[in-house]
Amino acid sequence: MPLVATHPEMTQEQKDAFFANEIKQLHQQNRKVMLSLGGADAHIVLTKKQEDAFVAEILRLVKKFGFDGVDIDLEQQAITAGDNQTVIPNALIKVKKILAEQNREFYISMAPEFPYLRTYAGAASYIPYLKALESKYDFIHPQFYNQAGDGINVQEEDRQELKIDLYWLPQNNEKLKGEFLYLITKYIIEGKDNFYQIPANKLLFGLPANDDAAANGQIKVGDMKKATKYLNNKGLKLKGMMTWSINWDKNTDWN
Repeated sequence: MPLVATHPEMTQEQKDAFFANEIKQLHQQNRKVMLSLGGADAHIVLTKKQEDAFVAEILRLVKKFGFDGVDIDLEQQAITAGDNQTVIPNALIKVKKILAEQNREFYISMAPEFPYLRTYAGAASYIPYLKALESKYDFIHPQFYNQAGDGINVQEEDRQELKIDLYWLPQNNEKLKGEFLYLITKYIIEGKDNFYQIPANKLLFGLPANDDAAANGQIKVGDMKKATKYLNNKGLKLKGMMTWSINWDKNTDWN
């Protein structure tokens, strides 16, 4: 997928048309294109008075570019800033309803860093979004990367089954990446280790596309195969996988 940024000579109108055509090409390949809301450097603050304007802006962008939905990717202070935790879910529900009346699908997804999925006080900042959109969201792809030493408490039955002599398994354990992916995914599906429960058919692995895409959390093919095998053996069939980010694996370090 070519990038608009590679054409600095274009006017804004030309860039918009170029971008809309890129999305059209992806639609012709039977692919969906989501509008990502947030990111590490995007500090979004919405108030209740801005809810209708926010709905109108999403509808405008959907009409102009052909987006198929919105992915919530709020990070840091933006997660709880202003009235975001109520305004954003309410707005997405309204947009989904309006487009459904036009016989158009509108997908809702989220890409929370995995610590925000914990249910105890001080960590559960994504829980209001998940609860408000419980029957509306289509998939959740937690970021299982960039968390370094953060990780999971290994349950006793899993320590025995996997023969892991650890009570705490951090995300950056190089030897047990497959086991980490398997266990954190299983715990989220089952609502264990203080994670908010998300059904397997709406859960995706969230991983770096290549070595440059994240500070840590990269995995090898063997790690993915191991994690998937463990999950399949438990009858836990995931929705799929998300990689950050598009085109990052085009030239370097893909596998």
